[in-house]
Amino acid sequence: MCLGVRSPLNINKGRTGGAGPAGGRYLIIPRTATKPTNVPFQGTFIPNSPYRVEKTGSNYPLEGIFLYENEKHLMKLRMVAKPKFLNKETSKGVPMWKLAALHGTETIATTENKRCIYWQDGRHCRFCAIQRNIKWHSGRSLAAKNPVQLAEVILEAERNNFCKHVTLTTGTPGTADRGVKSLIPYVKKMKEISNIPIHVQFEPPKNLSAIEQLYDSGVDTVGIHIETLDEHVRKKICPGKAEVSRKRYFDAWVKAVELFGENQVSTFLLVGLGEDIRETRKGLKELVSIGVIPFIVPFRPLIGSDMENSKPPTVKQMLETLKASATAIKSHGLKPEKNRAGCVRCGACSPIRDAVKYGVN
Repeated sequence: MCLGVRSPLNINKGRTGGAGPAGGRYLIIPRTATKPTNVPFQGTFIPNSPYRVEKTGSNYPLEGIFLYENEKHLMKLRMVAKPKFLNKETSKGVPMWKLAALHGTETIATTENKRCIYWQDGRHCRFCAIQRNIKWHSGRSLAAKNPVQLAEVILEAERNNFCKHVTLTTGTPGTADRGVKSLIPYVKKMKEISNIPIHVQFEPPKNLSAIEQLYDSGVDTVGIHIETLDEHVRKKICPGKAEVSRKRYFDAWVKAVELFGENQVSTFLLVGLGEDIRETRKGLKELVSIGVIPFIVPFRPLIGSDMENSKPPTVKQMLETLKASATAIKSHGLKPEKNRAGCVRCGACSPIRDAVKYGVN
């Protein structure tokens, strides 16, 4: 997850650009706490990886692939293939893959609006490529979605047994509610046609009553992502988001836990941005003490981001943060496996559930 995997040119290497851990494929790796694992296949760091995969045959998505470390054969894996139902069209004739994607093996995910206010004046997060994604995806996935058509995708995904929960994200607009209210029509429309658990992600709104409105609309879990607990790094790497004070994040987390409950509120913490582990440890204790799950993700240098030529974290860095996080989670009795929807439930982009379940040596 840190170093990535080299692969033959004729293997699909996943989506390019975006705000999350893009540039990878979902692999089914034996004996992991969560079924899928998101492994990077793209990026300037990939050629230096000791890991590589090779096809086992002409029908590799079904037959699997072989994973090697240098020349040593490690295991046989399976790649998660794109579901065929995404090639269908909505009632308006829009291909479903333009509206949503399969994350992991059972999560349908979409970004309601890819436009972010911080990209307008250079205050964007340096690791993010969401606005570049709009350019690259011209004629591909839609920059803004429609609630009715998205609901059609969810229904089709359920019929094909590909959707056990939904993740709904958005770029940050310049409104006081930080885009929270724009998500509500999507949630309501999905809840009209299904009892599917829904996870949404957003920046802390100025008025916390917006989170109450999300809860009332039927949202099951939320992610309010601070990205790093080192304030010096946060101001350097996320200049726009860093204008939202740490106190506002904590106020939003507390309100969210009050509404959604323990284990249902999470925050992404990226490893490898230059953060001080002492600041991380201190912040982790504060996070778990209010019932928030830290979702530990290795920084991935995305193609098209300002940091595309940076190095990902070392395995040592990742293990150090995972150990501190798992210890904090267990000491406060939090249980990530009880999360109902979204990134924590899926678990593909973070080894935190493995760290909690099996420990870190």
